[in-house]
Amino acid sequence: MLVTSILVVACASPVAAQPAVVVPEVPPDPAVTVFADDPAIVNVYPTRPQAFSRLPEDRRVRLYFTSGTPQCYGASATAEERSDEVVVTVRSGTVPHAVDRACILIALVGAIDVQLREPLGGRIVRSAV
Repeated sequence: MLVTSILVVACASPVAAQPAVVVPEVPPDPAVTVFADDPAIVNVYPTRPQAFSRLPEDRRVRLYFTSGTPQCYGASATAEERSDEVVVTVRSGTVPHAVDRACILIALVGAIDVQLREPLGGRIVRSAV
């Protein structure tokens, strides 16, 4: 009985968190659809950015991800800054006014800009998901 209890406790222990994934840097894409940060989105799910670009003032980064049309879909992003890296979190979802509307299912490359407190400099950008 004691052995069974120990095994159950050992199996129930949490799995170590996955390390944040490095987001590759690419040149800015002028043809991309840039989403405004919208924390009011609903039906939210985490979205891994596929790439990022530095913006001219080096205190913002543009994160690229796959999304639907901005008439129905939105995004929100945050950055946690550390001395050697910036860990970004992108959330996608439905814009509130489109919840009960029919939306076309077309995938497009979207982007969202994230403001940084300090210049990006040589820090690595990582995705939290």
